[in-house]
Amino acid sequence: MNAYLWRLGPRVLVACSDILEQSHPYAQALEERAAAFARRAALISTVEPLAMLEKQLPDVSSMRSD
Repeated sequence: MNAYLWRLGPRVLVACSDILEQSHPYAQALEERAAAFARRAALISTVEPLAMLEKQLPDVSSMRSD
C-alpha cells in the first residue's frame, strides 16, 4: 500500500525475508511481482472489452416502466 501511496511505480520491489534462511530473497520477490503483473494484465484484458461493450449499449434506465 505504501508503494502505491508514495507513487513508487511498477518497478518497485518489496521483499521481506530471513536472509539466514533464504540466500536470494529478491529472486522470489521478482517472481511474485511478475506473477502479480501477469494476473493484472489478464484481468484487464478480460474487463476492457466488457467496458467497451457497456459504453455502446443504450441507457435503459430511462426506458423502464413502473
